[in-house]
Amino acid sequence: MLLDKQFDSVLKKLDRIEITYDEMIFKKISEVPMVLAQTKEHFRKTPTLPYNEIKAGTDWGGSDITGWFKGSFTPDKTLENTDLYICALTGALENLLFIDDFPSGVYAHKIIEQSRGNHHTLRLKHKDAPNQKIHISIEAYCWHDGVGTQPFADPDLDDKIVTYTGVWVCLQDELVKDFVFKLRIVNQLEKFCKDDFYRAQLQNSLWEVFQVVHQKPHECEEFEWRSGIEKAIDILTPIVETKNAPIAPSVGIIGHSHMDTAWQWTIDETIRKCARTYSNVISLMEQYPDYMFMQSSAYHGQMMKDNYPALFQKMKDRVCEGRYEPNGGVWVECDCNLVSGESLIRQFLKGQQWTKQNYGYLSDVFWLPDTFGYSAALPQILKKCGINYFLTTKLMWNETNAFPYETFSWKGIDATEVFSHFNDIHCKPDPQTLITNLYNRTKAKRVSQTRLMSYGFGDGGGGPSYDLVEMASRVKDVYGCPKATYTTVSNFMKTLQSSVKNPPLYSGELYLELHRGALTSIHKIKKNNRKAEIAIHDLELANVFAFLNDKPTIDTSDLINTMLINQFHDILPGTSIAKVNEQSKIEMTQVIKSAEHDFEKLFACDKSGEMGLVNTLPWERSSAYLPLDINHKYSNNQIVKRIDGEPCTYVEGLSLKGLSVSNTDKKCRIEPQSVFIYDDVTLDTPIYHVTFHENGSIKYLFDKVAKRSLSNGDGLCLNSIIMVEDVPKSWDSWDIDADVIATLKAENYFVSREIAGDGHLQFRLRSNYRLSAKSSIVQDMVFYANKHQIDFETKVSWNETHRLLKAGFELDINAPKARHEIQFGYIERQIDKNNCYEKAMFEVLNHKYTDFSELKFGATILNDCKYGISVDSNKFALSLLKSGTHPDPSGDNGIHTFTYSLLTHHGFSFENVIKPAYELNYPVRFVKNLLECPTDNTSIMECDANNILFETLKISEDETGIILRMYECEGSGTHGNITFHFPVKKVYNTDMLETVCDELEVSDNTIPIYLKAFEIRTIKILK
Repeated sequence: MLLDKQFDSVLKKLDRIEITYDEMIFKKISEVPMVLAQTKEHFRKTPTLPYNEIKAGTDWGGSDITGWFKGSFTPDKTLENTDLYICALTGALENLLFIDDFPSGVYAHKIIEQSRGNHHTLRLKHKDAPNQKIHISIEAYCWHDGVGTQPFADPDLDDKIVTYTGVWVCLQDELVKDFVFKLRIVNQLEKFCKDDFYRAQLQNSLWEVFQVVHQKPHECEEFEWRSGIEKAIDILTPIVETKNAPIAPSVGIIGHSHMDTAWQWTIDETIRKCARTYSNVISLMEQYPDYMFMQSSAYHGQMMKDNYPALFQKMKDRVCEGRYEPNGGVWVECDCNLVSGESLIRQFLKGQQWTKQNYGYLSDVFWLPDTFGYSAALPQILKKCGINYFLTTKLMWNETNAFPYETFSWKGIDATEVFSHFNDIHCKPDPQTLITNLYNRTKAKRVSQTRLMSYGFGDGGGGPSYDLVEMASRVKDVYGCPKATYTTVSNFMKTLQSSVKNPPLYSGELYLELHRGALTSIHKIKKNNRKAEIAIHDLELANVFAFLNDKPTIDTSDLINTMLINQFHDILPGTSIAKVNEQSKIEMTQVIKSAEHDFEKLFACDKSGEMGLVNTLPWERSSAYLPLDINHKYSNNQIVKRIDGEPCTYVEGLSLKGLSVSNTDKKCRIEPQSVFIYDDVTLDTPIYHVTFHENGSIKYLFDKVAKRSLSNGDGLCLNSIIMVEDVPKSWDSWDIDADVIATLKAENYFVSREIAGDGHLQFRLRSNYRLSAKSSIVQDMVFYANKHQIDFETKVSWNETHRLLKAGFELDINAPKARHEIQFGYIERQIDKNNCYEKAMFEVLNHKYTDFSELKFGATILNDCKYGISVDSNKFALSLLKSGTHPDPSGDNGIHTFTYSLLTHHGFSFENVIKPAYELNYPVRFVKNLLECPTDNTSIMECDANNILFETLKISEDETGIILRMYECEGSGTHGNITFHFPVKKVYNTDMLETVCDELEVSDNTIPIYLKAFEIRTIKILK
């Protein structure tokens, strides 16, 4: 009898034996040389490299870093009734194999696995196919140059050249394959099964196997090692054929490949990645009749439909069989923090529309394994978009606290609940994974004794390789291992929901304790997103004006599609390579320009006409910045020169109705005197008394109306400019670490200050800050005569690496929580960190505002394109710029402009906080040559409850009516009446997919309405 430690050596040798024989499963019989394909359809330009070589980072061959190679093989008669396979003799990182010009799988040399899987062997010919000449083509991809993702990573600027010489045609040795997989199962059972007595039996069996199998089969005759593995199979077979008890725990399995729409590659490369992955799925489905696969993003299906129509048809055929499951809900797997609420809805609207049009059903699952947190507005949006279930894996990435559940009901801010499950991804369907994931990751075993494992490789595609599918077919029911049953995600979630016992409830946001810097990285992308969302909002309203006046409308679908794609969870967060970031900046800048051009086109005529103002918000506006050449029209105005250097006119007293167009002309001009008193150290305004610190910040701020001071100068002054070193432990552009926040303190970067504007409406102080020898700030601090608001119009020349720039405010207010705007409402977070979960929330999301209020007095920090903010007790620091260099070495270098504001008020409400937050972001629009005035300063519709906020007005998807989306914004259920100032025929409640639910009673063009706290309501109006 061997001692335990001596037997450990035997077990290690058995692992090595398994690997050795795995190399022998495919027997090479013929080499097929591969030559460069010089046809026009393969090349746009002549390659500069040798005929059979490609180099990482080279753009040639008609697509990114891609070369085409071809060869052919004719099986002889001895290979009739035989399956044939090919394996790589040499090869690049990822290749798409074409067999007779049909895409047939992802393909790489065996030594090149990484995260895309071991796709080294693919079937070339089925045994029932005729033995005729087979044409083989390979589209070879050798990866993009990159600097990696970690802050200390060495640049991955590949000088290596991958040489293509050919492929091998192989036969599969069924006996060796059977031995390898049975040994692998028993090896893993011995290591991971939970029954010690059974483990002892397995060890005895493995000892028997060890005694009959040759460790180095290449050093003996074939009949010797083959005889040995035949004996070993006889020993192993009874073990793998022993079934579980009926009550054994089970795991639902399905193939999957997480596919980043862009990340360390461009969107164009993702098209080819999808083709490689999905063609591989189809090939494996032909070999394994029970194999099932789940594909999430609808956009990736459209990629196949547009670029690989024959492959797409094969995918549709498998969908009809119930084996290929497109199910994810969204157009792309978008970021869920940074996008607006309306953008989230459009992701589902477009994704669901496409799925219905192409597959005949609606998705019932929101599948989003990899984004950087999940908004508490999502449950309501999911339910109203036809989604019943939510699955992710990302919360298992938490760096501080383990999330307490894996199967639970998730409750949003409006109290809607959605059934949720944390599944596994990027895994193998082998005993090791099935046992460890089920037993170790299932915390609430009394709630459920199952979980979903979506196996296969991803991020850059790939999916399951043949060995994973083979293993899945062998571990359906093996004693000592959980049962593994193929299932669709939809059926798994339905069964899970019906079988769980007392599932826990989790309320609020699903905060990811990681990747907090993704709220700030790459300013231009985030600013473009905010501005594009607003520009499309305004354009859709302009379409409604045209529709009501029986004028032609403009198709916005292309603009929306471009925006939705650029909201992918590695594009919008700014965590992609430079090429992806630059493409996004170009595309989204064009979206904004096109939307603004089309907006004016809907109102303007070619000849000189009236100047008109358009209020795209649903309440009356009294002030606006307008072009200088139209200042004569408005009496209460002041000419100012803003931070961008262009003079303009600031106007008050407009009385511009909500959702209206006005060409009102007021020519009575007045020029009153300044109402501000400034002496270099103090400023007295009609609203505030201000004392400035020597570092340029506000040391003392006293609200004259509220008779309250907001800062007494003892702590962090208001608008303190803070720059700290930001070198995360890992994930450079993604992370801000807790130690960075702990080191925040104001420095004296102040250089000079001058008066940039002084009048009866506003007073501007222009300050210059020198952050370093490379970076500087010019900032206008704008005080108003009639607003409790201070704007900080900011222009930064930024050339830093691994620095974080923030604006800090220590507020003299006593409240336990701060309100942070999210989609369709706000979330309250503790400011004092009482436990480990609250302490982990040191950098959090806000959209247009963060509010900190007592019952009758408060202060709000507004912004026009920022998302990250840190809160420590009553210290607030808005994140402005973050300059990670991995994976984009340029970081945030360049010129950036943005505005944030501080306002004081008499307590949180729509009027005091939400209204000014929207007004900072949604400018009054002007049209120089107004075609006609469609509303004559009359709202097209209005609600008598101001906390029922009209978020979106658009033409319905079927173009038969108008869609109004509204929500309750204060967090209090409210009755109201909506009055339409145009003839209305019928009004219907709809879901967010615009499916009509029920008709509403209209009386005198008015409907009564009740919205619960944070409820989102969509109605359809027929004129």
